[in-house]
Amino acid sequence: MRVGVLIQTRERSTVGPDCRLATLGTRSVLTQVVQRVRGLDDIEGCAILTGTDARDHGVVEVARLQGVSYFRSPADRPGQAMRYAVTQLGWDAVIAIRCDSPLISVDLLEQARRRFIEGDYDLVSVGAEQGFPLGLEVEIIRSRWLIARAPLIRLADERQPLLSWFQPTVPRFATLALSDQTDWSDVSLAIESPQDLEQMRWLSQAHGTSLWHWPWEVVAAEVRRWGASRLSSDEAAA
Repeated sequence: MRVGVLIQTRERSTVGPDCRLATLGTRSVLTQVVQRVRGLDDIEGCAILTGTDARDHGVVEVARLQGVSYFRSPADRPGQAMRYAVTQLGWDAVIAIRCDSPLISVDLLEQARRRFIEGDYDLVSVGAEQGFPLGLEVEIIRSRWLIARAPLIRLADERQPLLSWFQPTVPRFATLALSDQTDWSDVSLAIESPQDLEQMRWLSQAHGTSLWHWPWEVVAAEVRRWGASRLSSDEAAA
């Protein structure tokens, strides 16, 4: 099965502030996401979905610099770019992730893909249950359902998971839990607020490039450890 990754980067799809092009470490937030996705084995590639507003032009520039395909659609037709992407790229299924999750777990993506294929599902949502760190949400859907149903989507809340868009029409779906049973509900591995961006900047400064290769559990523990310290990025790394 040919599986690719769609990174949703439309401004309306971001949960917190518009940090798509904000600097995090030595790269933009969006570039960090693209680089992590490229760590996946046996993936067909990744593509960026964005809008047609002037504020989306910077996203297109990142896509060009990274050599990533991009697809644009207007605000009132959020599913149009999805449909066109999977049609053009010829993928059998797509993994959908958010652009404001620079610490998305490659292991989680691989686990979700494996469960999706083994269970012969049409749609799988991983990370939707209480207790997961924010930003680890991953969904996989068969391309044929995107092609058939995406044109019917109008003014959908792009912050909601695909499960809420397609569940009524997709016969075989599942919500899967992470293997880790720790309650990480107080941890955000996505940028949900300006404070999250500041915290990630501090962590990147404190730990350097090694941070981007840690297992998600280690990163989550470090985020929790410093969460109450209210450190700013200009403080000395301790």
